[in-house]
Amino acid sequence: MIVLGIDPGTANTGYGIIETEGNSFSDQPKNKNFFSCLSYGLIKTDSSWETPDRLKKLNNDLSKLIKTYKPEILIIERLYFF
Repeated sequence: MIVLGIDPGTANTGYGIIETEGNSFSDQPKNKNFFSCLSYGLIKTDSSWETPDRLKKLNNDLSKLIKTYKPEILIIERLYFF
């Protein structure tokens, strides 16, 4: 199973893509990793861009990641502000 995790933000959006093997830790052989990192990175937008342009960039880049890796699960961090 492939999982896409997103740390949202309009200026910078982080992402990580992992692959899991099996349905539980008990399914795994003792010498095999349960998680594999497929990709991770940061989608940056320019601070001078208007919000619609930033959202378009995020949409385009995230769409490319989804088409490339075909994740079965998407996880988005909850936004919070101090």
